[in-house]
Amino acid sequence: MKNSFSFSAFLIFIFLLFFPFNVNADNLNNFGDYAIAGTVKNLAKAYVQTADLDKLKAKHIKSLLRISEPKFQRHYAEVYDVLKDIPLPLRTEYGLKRSMTKEETIRIIRQIDKKTLFKIIDVVPDDVIVKEVKNYLHQAYQVNSQNAIEQIDSLWKKVLKKA
Repeated sequence: MKNSFSFSAFLIFIFLLFFPFNVNADNLNNFGDYAIAGTVKNLAKAYVQTADLDKLKAKHIKSLLRISEPKFQRHYAEVYDVLKDIPLPLRTEYGLKRSMTKEETIRIIRQIDKKTLFKIIDVVPDDVIVKEVKNYLHQAYQVNSQNAIEQIDSLWKKVLKKA
């Protein structure tokens, strides 16, 4: 068991050492934050590199066309809650603003290419990525904790019924 842990730690170290990522030191607390930001950026770049971008764009445009404008506005408000943390020059360059229509969003999606996506990935502040990852993990923990509590409660009720 100890050998597999050592080997895993070694692989993570090699990954972090030989796969370069742009990490901005602003507001990052520890090496774990650097690792989170770098890993997410590397995974995002790998996804963009291997994805069929035209197919993805068509899929998302089709999805946008199917939903109503009010539903789009609700979803966009949630997305903008994350986008607002991206530097203003980047948001301005790509026309991202607090209030957008479906048509504006579709226009931006149609114009985007892989080179642009790589640029966006590089300039998204690392503290924004770390914050979102930690929020996601916290929510996942809350759901799993609640499921565990429900499972324990269910098991306890079964034990009481048999007693």
